[in-house]
Amino acid sequence: MYQDHINKNLTHQQKIFFENMTQYLDTPLYFYGSILRTDYDKKSDIDLCIFSDNILSMQNKLQHFLSIDKRKFKKIIWKKSKKIIYGTKIMYKNPKKNIISEISIFNFKDREDILDDHYSKVSIPFYAVAMLYILKFLHYKIEIMNRSYYAYFKKLLLSYGIGKTFDPFIIL
Repeated sequence: MYQDHINKNLTHQQKIFFENMTQYLDTPLYFYGSILRTDYDKKSDIDLCIFSDNILSMQNKLQHFLSIDKRKFKKIIWKKSKKIIYGTKIMYKNPKKNIISEISIFNFKDREDILDDHYSKVSIPFYAVAMLYILKFLHYKIEIMNRSYYAYFKKLLLSYGIGKTFDPFIIL
């Protein structure tokens, strides 16, 4: 569906990394966020979701593939409308391969709700894209906006700024 944007934005090394991850985990990876939009920047993290009937088992497989400590995984709670969605998240960085990725694992039963939300933020109004470019310029290029302010303003823009509600997302 969005494969052209992903292929255009990923480097050859990143493509190989994510293809190997897909094969190792034996499950599809669902990319979302700026990697699917025109505001993607090479310094941006690459957001992706993995769905499984057993979150802990998938977390263990991902931990082994990434060769990381299991304590780096954070539990997450997402209040989506009247539904509570649980999952786990890891921020993975590998400077040698130029990989910065935020990887979320959710239960397969929540897949449709999560993907609907993520993909509703792909085709956004021009003013929202322009504001994202400005935020990224301030954060990545001239570095006068720290990470927490950048994340806060981006969350506001990708909810209220495009006519959506803000769904609380808690990282434990």
